[in-house]
Amino acid sequence: MDDEEVVMAKRELARFFSEYLAQRPDVRAQLESITNSAAIARALVAEGQRAGFEFSERDVQDAMDVPEGSHQGELADAELEAVAGGRSGGEKLKYMEFKLKEVLITG
Repeated sequence: MDDEEVVMAKRELARFFSEYLAQRPDVRAQLESITNSAAIARALVAEGQRAGFEFSERDVQDAMDVPEGSHQGELADAELEAVAGGRSGGEKLKYMEFKLKEVLITG
């Protein structure tokens, strides 16, 4: 996957969060109940495909990853919890949403 495809996948995932999940609290609640990263990725891809979005489990996993030093400034308490070990599915989704908003703003 080249850089352009990576950016497009991130934008698609960001749109999924901002346009689709934001309007469907029932779906979001189901996703937030999942605590395993791989299961969250599978569920997000499946829901995204049902809604007409195109992104892969790898795209989701990349959005969940927290590269050291990639964030400027201090993290809020919720962000710290999201990147700490043992985070819940809801915290993972919140962190992903936070990181994906950066994609929409900077992309």
